[in-house]
Amino acid sequence: MSAQLSGPALTLVFLEDAMVLTKRTFADWRAVQDHYPRYKASLAPDGPAHVAEYLSADYPDMPEETGHGWSEVVAAFVASGAEEMPLARDGAWVCRC
Repeated sequence: MSAQLSGPALTLVFLEDAMVLTKRTFADWRAVQDHYPRYKASLAPDGPAHVAEYLSADYPDMPEETGHGWSEVVAAFVASGAEEMPLARDGAWVCRC
């Protein structure tokens, strides 16, 4: 399933009121913090398959709420021209694929 995902390294960014997935390249976590004013934490850049596995393990409820699995969401984002995609905002899942 997620093992078939490939593409650019992705960074998962946790903000005070949101969670964002981005294709942007950052020098380090401080650069991520500078880019996102409400920054709380971020995961080191990783391949799409690993990001989907992490999200599936830590956020298993999202597919029930949106009708899409994490592998599907991450694959759609990788295939899109978007540089970033909000996954959650104010405690609600907002990702669309």
